[in-house]
Amino acid sequence: HGAGYTAKHEPDFMFATDPFFRGVEIVTGPDGNAYVVDWSDTGECHDSTGVHRTSGRIYKISYGQASPPTSKSDSKSESTITRVMKPSCLAGSGPLVDLWKRYRAGETTTDGLRELLRDPDEHVRVWAIRLLTDFWPLDTVVGPPPGAVYPDDATSRAEFVRLAREDESGLVLLTLASTLQRLAPEHRFELAERLVARAEYADDRDLPSLVWYGLIAAGKHDPSALAKLGTSSTWPAMNRWIARFVMNQSDHHPESLDQLLADATTQPEPIQREVLRGMREAVQGWQTATKPDAWDRFSAVATKDSPEAIRELSILFGDGRALAEIRSIVLDSRVDIPTRQTALETLIRAKTDDLRSVCEAVLEVRTLNATAARGLATFDDVEIGQRLAQNYRRFHGSDRPAVIESLVSRPWFARALLDSIGTQGNQIAASDIKAFHARQIMNFGDDELTRQLRDVWGELRDSPADKLAMVTQLKAELAPESLTAADLHAGRALFVKTCSQCHVLYGEGSKIGPELTGAQRSSLDYLLENIIDPSAVVGKDYRNTSVMLDNGSVFAGLVVSKDEKKLVLQTLTEQKTIPMASVEAINESSLSAMPAGMLETLTPTEQRDLIGYLMHPTQVSLPSSR
Repeated sequence: HGAGYTAKHEPDFMFATDPFFRGVEIVTGPDGNAYVVDWSDTGECHDSTGVHRTSGRIYKISYGQASPPTSKSDSKSESTITRVMKPSCLAGSGPLVDLWKRYRAGETTTDGLRELLRDPDEHVRVWAIRLLTDFWPLDTVVGPPPGAVYPDDATSRAEFVRLAREDESGLVLLTLASTLQRLAPEHRFELAERLVARAEYADDRDLPSLVWYGLIAAGKHDPSALAKLGTSSTWPAMNRWIARFVMNQSDHHPESLDQLLADATTQPEPIQREVLRGMREAVQGWQTATKPDAWDRFSAVATKDSPEAIRELSILFGDGRALAEIRSIVLDSRVDIPTRQTALETLIRAKTDDLRSVCEAVLEVRTLNATAARGLATFDDVEIGQRLAQNYRRFHGSDRPAVIESLVSRPWFARALLDSIGTQGNQIAASDIKAFHARQIMNFGDDELTRQLRDVWGELRDSPADKLAMVTQLKAELAPESLTAADLHAGRALFVKTCSQCHVLYGEGSKIGPELTGAQRSSLDYLLENIIDPSAVVGKDYRNTSVMLDNGSVFAGLVVSKDEKKLVLQTLTEQKTIPMASVEAINESSLSAMPAGMLETLTPTEQRDLIGYLMHPTQVSLPSSR
């Protein structure tokens, strides 16, 4: 497949009858058989009752003709196995196998391996590269290892550059891309320059990514050289990654960004588009940035193809004319809604002086009002909370969870929310308030708010006794005969609505919390204990974090990433990118970010359908639309 391979899964030849089979190791023994270590465990986190911590099993898997028992006491038959050479790849013949054998025997030389770089067999050329660099330092996940000493082998490096320029084999190019991580950072650009000039691999699945992994350390060593590499690149993805990297470094190396933009001014539109895309990715969450000297000339050339990106970055660089243009787009009813929404999001990020009046002007425009609500929530005014609550029914059903999230971000907003439950024609349904929201309201420490929450919504079951009682109750209600009647399709829809923002199941969802596909979902005890009391055992990466902003609002969720510029927080409804300059305080709780009480907000039928779906061993379709 392009420069790499596409693999396929051959049919399984052996199945374990134990549903708690945990194969943790497979090795080949000296007799040629395969040995599998099985840790049979009823809980993959090793914290369930009944785990046998000192026992395990080792299976031997043989291939061949079974021999009859040699005696009455020998009740097990053995297999007749032909011993194979280890490693087994040496059992064949041909130039590649001869190379491996000579290398293993210490009979190869550097000059001899270099000669093989011109061998007609692409696999021999690949292995010549690998064996030439076998003992050169290799990057760790964070870059070159401390104290790395690189060989001064200019001859081999020159041959690698030649191959990058001339070789027709994608496998050879992929191996060269991998070899970047074995070169000194200052020597990586020359080889990378020849690779990124190979236009036929612009959309390759693997090659651009592997080249980029080798260039990250080189970019840290010399950002200007990385920016210059963009002029040689015919790979749009590479230009995007370079622009993102250089933009991130612009505070410390502004000359690199200037050089990148100056060079991109004369490049084709697709390359300019990717440069803008990379810059936009870098500045998510930034409030301001110094305008590069080359920006005006570049933006004048690139405006035709990417006007929205130009406007957004111009605002970041302090261009007042762009703000006026975007404001007019938001308020123009003749412009399509997606464009107006993008423009309004830009104004919210820019925190313009007239943001409140603009948001209020479009608060009754369906679909656009959800974005307007998010902008209004940045203002510390009790009247805004009241307006959001009063207009709640004007929001589309899919937008209402985000409005609720805004209404629990401040105590006085939360009061307006609770005042609207069960009044004004049942303006906001109590069922729209989830346990996560209730927890956030309680965290304000306002006794009156907590009392009002209890009166109109209910109480969270915080004590271990309460949770144990609920587990016992639901185990009785969700007996096998009840789960047999579960609507699995409706259960999947509930999972999408309540769980998929943080969990992956069958390849769908967000990888914020632990993946559920391989969890011990067949155990009702396991599911109920983890859903009803998610904070009983919680890893550091999954603890709830509360973030207070300088405008007084508070948001809670999981911290996805954080650097000196921005913090990314996964809340119940969205992933928020928050400028670190706006953060007043960050408080990490010992509680799980997954709220307790989730099942309590569901009807008995919904509880049955969700649990039935979670316990089902295969994926099912979503309910058909009517």
